Amino acid sequence: MGRHWGLRVIFYLVLGFISFSAAAHIPMMEQKDSTGFKDAVKIPKPGVSRAIYANLDSAADVDYYSFELSKPMTGHVSLLVPYLPGYEDFYPLFAVVGPGLPPAEINLPFEVPPNYGAVVQHATGAAPRPTFFEPFSRKNYYRGMEEFKQELVQPGTYYIVVWHPAGEYGAYILGYGDKEWFSLRDWANTFKLLPAIRSDSWVGKRGKPSSPVPANRNCGCGRQEQLTK
Repeated sequence: MGRHWGLRVIFYLVLGFISFSAAAHIPMMEQKDSTGFKDAVKIPKPGVSRAIYANLDSAADVDYYSFELSKPMTGHVSLLVPYLPGYEDFYPLFAVVGPGLPPAEINLPFEVPPNYGAVVQHATGAAPRPTFFEPFSRKNYYRGMEEFKQELVQPGTYYIVVWHPAGEYGAYILGYGDKEWFSLRDWANTFKLLPAIRSDSWVGKRGKPSSPVPANRNCGCGRQEQLTK
């Protein structure tokens, strides 16, 4: 009986590892709420495919992430929201900010650093809203935001900024990178986070502002923090 149980555990672990490899994105949880570029959450190994489960917590919330680029690479950034009631019309925006990028074509809720540009990704407007099924967690998510896929040429610090132009707030999943490279630590951490992902316990409050949101709400203070898994 014990031997059969052990073989069954090994079978499910191997099956899970195969599914995890196919899922492509290593999950990570938001550990802190950034307040500006100097307080941006640092993304490790930006080429490696990962997904950050995070929340816009209030009407004035803007989330900042950063990564270092030492040589040219194609940037891959995408945004999903949970397939849950109230999220059918939740369309946060995100911008990739960095050297060599063009000036932003819209007013932003933050000041772009000197000699930097910003590429803003908008809602696609597709109807009905497309969805995405993630096989490892067996969860559905809403698509609907344009994906960023562009060659980043100049070395330096780049940022990804997430916000909602009307101040709506709720949960989102920020995906980045395209290289499917997973360590045993990544695999173990994924199984650790899987219950929270499947139960939606990471999802915060979904809401809309009761008053207009300020046009610029960037603080730019604090220290840069490593994203923890």
